Parts: sequence; structure tokens; C-alpha cells
Amino acid sequence: MPWTGKEFAVRHNHSLSREEATSAARQANAMLRSGVDEGIAIATANKRINKLRKRGVISDRAHTRHLADKYGGKDQQPIDAASR
Repeated sequence: MPWTGKEFAVRHNHSLSREEATSAARQANAMLRSGVDEGIAIATANKRINKLRKRGVISDRAHTRHLADKYGGKDQQPIDAASR
């Protein structure tokens, strides 16, 4: 079943920002089209997003902002990645 970014985030990884979910959905959908099992496609897409976060390709600041919006922590300041 092909997913949109929103569907992927709701069903398979609630911590994804909109951009991350769209990217993960594209990855999983491409794998499904090439014949990969659905469970493997989901796991691989989630693992890819986590690797991109660790490499810094996906901004920690953007992800922190997403979590703050999601959980109502608008009074919290994002952690500056340079200070780590």
C-alpha cells in the first residue's frame, strides 16, 4: 500500500516531522514498487531517517521545533547543535 507522508507518520513513526515523513514515505513506496516486503520497507525507511538525523543532514533544530509543536512545549528553547 503506498503511503503519503502524513499516513506514514501516523501509522509507522510518530516522531517524524512533515519533511521526514514525506522522505520516509517516498523511500518505502519505492521499495514496495521494487517488490520488497512491506515490513522491510517500513523498517528501512525509519532506519534511513534516523541515520540522516545522526549525520546532521536533517536539522536537530527543525526536529526539536517539530516535537515542541507536537507536544505543546512552545516555551522550550531548541538545543543548539553547535553547543554539544
